[in-house]
Amino acid sequence: MGLNKSSTLHISTVIYIVGFLDLFAVSLIIPLLASHARSLGASPTVTGLLGSVYGGIQLFSSPLVGHWSDLSGRRYVLMLCLLLSASGYAMLTCASTLLLLFLARLPPGLFKHTQNLSRSFLAEASPNVDHARALGRYNAVSSVGFIVGPIIGGHLAESANGLAWTASLTTACFITCTGIVWLLVPEPSNQVQQQHKPAESDSLLSPLSFIGRIEWSHLWDVFLVRFLLGCAVLVSRNNFTMLLEYKYDASPSTVGYVISYGSVVSTVGGWYVGSIAKFYQDDMRLLMHAAIAQTVGLVAVGLAPSLGVLILCTTPLSISSAVARVCSTNITITRATGAEIGALLGLGASIMSISRMLAPFFGGVAQEVSASGSTYLGAMFAAAATLLLIFMPSHKHKTL
Repeated sequence: MGLNKSSTLHISTVIYIVGFLDLFAVSLIIPLLASHARSLGASPTVTGLLGSVYGGIQLFSSPLVGHWSDLSGRRYVLMLCLLLSASGYAMLTCASTLLLLFLARLPPGLFKHTQNLSRSFLAEASPNVDHARALGRYNAVSSVGFIVGPIIGGHLAESANGLAWTASLTTACFITCTGIVWLLVPEPSNQVQQQHKPAESDSLLSPLSFIGRIEWSHLWDVFLVRFLLGCAVLVSRNNFTMLLEYKYDASPSTVGYVISYGSVVSTVGGWYVGSIAKFYQDDMRLLMHAAIAQTVGLVAVGLAPSLGVLILCTTPLSISSAVARVCSTNITITRATGAEIGALLGLGASIMSISRMLAPFFGGVAQEVSASGSTYLGAMFAAAATLLLIFMPSHKHKTL
């Protein structure tokens, strides 16, 4: 991005704060949606479809929003996406029917790309050698929000009109993030804008223009692995609350504490992933080991005979997930050519959106068969990613 060290530190700090508030707000409300849908009469399959609607919309909106940020600037698009996402969470305050609940997921599906836009900010603000550290620490700070959020959200859910209060707090957090970006993130200089701006012939609704320029031979493997590992995590995560309720009869506050523990472990792993990546000096090999740990962790969670054992088994799962997120993003950025980092990360987010669209539905169907069915299905996806990384020769090529 051509910034000095002081400007890079300032922008990174602000983006870290926004990332924390973003995931804090999301973690307040997301764990409650499945339970609220059930209280409105939804079956596990219908509850899975609720998550699939969100993922399906993001499948198409991610590359468009990423390309939009390349054209119009990260700051402007990030502020607008934060504000429009807030409108969707505000709708949850009066979601008294399944139809309203589904409709409330539309604005976040279209515009909740704030994490992806923030990573684009960091990729441009930091040198290439510091990408893993910057992204890892961003994920770590953001994960702190998942430590506090589920606990507060779980307690709020047990009060009268709990969902409405929680949705209101979530909305307030997103509006606060909008103000932070507006006040504290500076406008890029003309030189920086020209350096990272795509060709003037491009337009917002011409995603094929940049898709056609992508060198797929360098990216298809990491996109496929990202899809499989995304399915592995999302299949289990989207049905994790119901697993705790069905199998262990956990209360909403207990669910919040369990999710928060996983976030603590993920935060620690994310903070040190830069050091781990420097030790490995090979992101693909590190990604393969993370996939193996993810497979083992999911199987262990499914077999856990008690809640205490399950909490212990989430440790390798949380660490490996944190490492895999940073590795896949860093590999994508490293292999990127040209100035369209936002568009490419948006396309990568679309790959994850396919996972986000399919995983809740398949996880719901698997949980109809067994309370632990979603975790076993997630383990199968992670095992497929592991096999791909083992037998594909690309994991032998260094990316750092």
